[in-house]
Order: sequence, then C-alpha cells, then structure tokens
Amino acid sequence: MAALSELFDTEENKRLITSLNSELKSNFEFIYIYLSLIYEPASIQLVKENIESGTSDGVTYAIELLDIFVDNELKPKLFPLIDDTPVNEKLEKLQIFFPRISFNEIQTLNYIINRDYNMISRWTKACAMNSMLYQSAAKITRGLVGHLFNPDLLLAENAAKVIRNIDKNQLNHFLERLPLDRKYYLRTKFRNVTEVEEQTSKYRLLYDRVCFFLDSDTFNGIPGLLISQIVDHVQVIKTKMGEPLQTDKIIGPNPLIISETGSIELKGKISIILGEEEVFGGFFLDNESLKDYEIVSVTDSVVYFLDIKHFLSVLTNFKDQAKDTIERIENLDIKRLKITVN
Repeated sequence: MAALSELFDTEENKRLITSLNSELKSNFEFIYIYLSLIYEPASIQLVKENIESGTSDGVTYAIELLDIFVDNELKPKLFPLIDDTPVNEKLEKLQIFFPRISFNEIQTLNYIINRDYNMISRWTKACAMNSMLYQSAAKITRGLVGHLFNPDLLLAENAAKVIRNIDKNQLNHFLERLPLDRKYYLRTKFRNVTEVEEQTSKYRLLYDRVCFFLDSDTFNGIPGLLISQIVDHVQVIKTKMGEPLQTDKIIGPNPLIISETGSIELKGKISIILGEEEVFGGFFLDNESLKDYEIVSVTDSVVYFLDIKHFLSVLTNFKDQAKDTIERIENLDIKRLKITVN
C-alpha cells in the first residue's frame, strides 16, 4: 500500500502499479484464509463478499461483523487494512505496529527490486526494474548488479538492461565477472542490437514477451506472475520467408502456436494461415498432431510454441482463467483463422 502511494501514476509505472495491485489482492486472499483457520469460515466468507462489494455499506457491515468475534488485539491491525479510509490514513494507523519511513519514487523502486522473494513476486521486481529505465537519477546499485547473477533470466535480463541504460561500459565490466554461459547469454542479448534486429523481433527479452502476452486479448485476465511462468517455457523460432519449420523439435504434440510477427501456413488435411499476433490451438485437429503438418513461413516470422500441458499446469489453481483462455482460442481457431479443407 505504501509503495503504491509513493509511485507516480504515469505510463512508465503502469505495469508496476497493476502488478502491485495484483499482489495486494493476493495478500488479502491470504488474510481471509488465515482468518478462516481461526474463526468460522462461513462468517469470514460473508466478510470477504461484503468487502469486495466495494460499497461503503458493505465495508461497514464487514467491520461490524468482524468486531463481534475477532480478538481485540487483532482489531487495530486488521481494521485499518479493510476500512474505506484513504491510504495515507491507513498507513498512519498502522505505523505504530509496522513503523516505516516515507521514500521517494526511486528509493521505492530499489526496495521493491531488493525485497525478499517471499514478500514480492519476480514479475513485480521485473516491472520495478523497467520503471527504473525512466528514472534520470537512477544509479547502478549492488542490488542491480546482484541480479546479473540471478538464476532467474527474467530478472537478470532486466537488470542488464537498466545497467546498460545508465552506463554501457559498466555493464561490460560487470559481465566479465559472470560465469561463462551467463556472460555469453547476456552479451548476445545486448550486443549492438540494430533497429532492423529490433524490428525483426519486437519482444527479444523475456520481460517484453510477457508484456506481449499480457496485451493479447487471448490471454486477458491471467495475472502477470503466471504469464511470466508460462513465457519461461515458450519456444521461440525465427524463420525466413519460404522456409519450413522443423516440427520434430517442437515440444508437445499439439502446442499453442502464437505468431509474434510475420505470417506462417500450416499445410496438412487442412490449411491454416496464421497472421501477425494470432493464436492457434489446434484443438479441432482430432487425433492428428502438429507433426502431421508442414509449417512454412509466408513472410519472415517470429513464432512462439507453447506446450499446452505446461500452460495448464501453471494455471492449475486458476481453472476459470484457463477455461476462458482455452475457449477464446477455440473460437479464434474456428472464426478468425482462414481454414480450407484440402
């Protein structure tokens, strides 16, 4: 809550603010779970429904209900979190239990980047690093340098991008200290990228690919953290016009196919042309697999392949979002894609 109050509501901070609000919602879910372990679950569910109604009367009723059975020592900590007072007033009431000084925006970003993984998600950290790109007073901190060594490539890439933005020579210096495979990976990502190369693949970094999925109507409603876990396992294949794609190297018999740029054609019992930023699920291919099809690039293309099993495993606890996404892809397969029977 304090971080949200200290960030400016700008376009550069849009994804970070969305991610923090998502974390806030998740934290409240845990609060309801903890309360349900202590008190009557049905009463806590009623409290939750009234708070989430968003109305002043609903919140007031929820607090009155909690006031009946919640322990007195818990009330001063719990009630300010759920009442409908302004955030600054909430923070003032909680200051006695959780002392915290105020930070400027760049300090807040640094604290998010360095916060314990048990307290904040990798996606929120990545968004904070992206916001750091637009801070003219940003400095290369130990936290940023430390993330270059982070096994999580999403954070390592973003840290390298921020450091390069501040001082390219310093990035080269720090890369020399990395293990050989990490040094080669990051140097390949950031070595003299030309405008033509940028246009060939608009989403070269993992952060940008997550944003690509988040901005897609197909994956609408799935939180950024889950999308980042999905993108970790996306196969990226770049092809030139007229080149065939080798389907035997693609993971899974019927993966989701997402065209980032360009256009591709699947040739088999049916022919399917997949245009830029279109998605194909292949759910109506009956007993066929992708290996029964020849895939050819109509134009220079960048194509993502995502194993449907991994996609569903990430969304195991989010069945409604998974169902909605699958239904949207099915509708696209039938309505939008150009299908002709051979």
